[in-house]
Amino acid sequence: MIMDNKNITVVGQAKNYAEAMNIMESKSPHVVLLDIRLPGVSGMEVLKDIKQKHDETKVIMLTAHYQNYYRNKCKRAGADYFFDKATEFEKVPGALIAILEAK
Repeated sequence: MIMDNKNITVVGQAKNYAEAMNIMESKSPHVVLLDIRLPGVSGMEVLKDIKQKHDETKVIMLTAHYQNYYRNKCKRAGADYFFDKATEFEKVPGALIAILEAK
């Protein structure tokens, strides 16, 4: 769905913290789609590190843990968007377009 948009270029896909931070340093993406659950270090920690080192990068959090607790925690950590994968995934392309249009 995301790759179908000709205005979006996927620069990498990470399976863990180290890969995510390597992509951040080498590619400097404008937007990151990030799941809360990652092996090893949680997506929350990745979010915090991205925002500390690359504050201009927009982060869209995705999760199956759609409680207000997680939404609030992600927002406090700097997430720009927060979507439930089960019921809101179709909102991701709209968020990406809004980010692109704001640049």
